[in-house]
Amino acid sequence: MAERAWALFQAIEQRGGMTQAATEGWIAGEIRAVETTREKTPASRIVTGVSEHPDVREDRLARSKPDRKRLRIGASTRLVAWRRDHRCAAELGGLVYAAEGLEWTPGSWTGAAVRAAEAGATLGQLTAALVSERDEAQAAHIGPMAIRSPGASEQTCSWRSPS
Repeated sequence: MAERAWALFQAIEQRGGMTQAATEGWIAGEIRAVETTREKTPASRIVTGVSEHPDVREDRLARSKPDRKRLRIGASTRLVAWRRDHRCAAELGGLVYAAEGLEWTPGSWTGAAVRAAEAGATLGQLTAALVSERDEAQAAHIGPMAIRSPGASEQTCSWRSPS
């Protein structure tokens, strides 16, 4: 596992670092590849005591299908509440300031990104803050999502409005 992690780290570095790999879509592609594999081969994952040593005489579990719409609404509502309670515009502004190279010092990007993350910024928001205006069109698919909960107006925790 450590060797695979090291190889992944090196692949990211060869692409110019995490920011470059994310804005070019490489990270999203890697995640999609893993998700696709897992979706196609769920039986290949072994869970000791469940799939490795099943009780063949056990009755099959009967349960209703989940109400995906209700679950999605619940998740959206919790995300809106999280963003409302974790204002991060000032911290994202600090990250933009660092990314633009104004008064740059070693570690300024990292410190600003950590402060924004601690304030509740999402990975999409952190990436959008690090992408320069000229690169914004290329990385538009990574920007922060606007979430609507039933009966609520659009909410987002972004220092600039999502495109």
